[in-house]
Amino acid sequence: MVASNKIKIACANCGHVHEISKLRKVKTRTCELCERKFKVSPGGKTESIPFVKIQACFVATAAYGTPFAQEIDVLRDYRDDVLSENSPGRAFVRFYYKVSPPIANVIGRHESLRKIVRKMLNVVVLLLK
Repeated sequence: MVASNKIKIACANCGHVHEISKLRKVKTRTCELCERKFKVSPGGKTESIPFVKIQACFVATAAYGTPFAQEIDVLRDYRDDVLSENSPGRAFVRFYYKVSPPIANVIGRHESLRKIVRKMLNVVVLLLK
């Protein structure tokens, strides 16, 4: 039986499981699901890189028309500071990344939907501030 040179690791940010080759030194990886960077040690231990923020707030970006809207920063901060700190929050973020891209595509093509979603998100942002 041949020993595998692959190990399974979980993204330190969203928990998505990746299969990678065994490492000899610490490497930085980017999660294919949440698109955030994380460090992987040779033993397979993962560590988030907190200063790297992803730009993948799909629905909010479609609604506001830019990933640089201040409202999106509030949503990202909530995701990074609150949701990513507990298991149900991380599960919600994983679910969001799976289902939101096609929803965002529809929103981005229709100004009336963008307007409705912006109004809803503005309420959420006010509650989070």
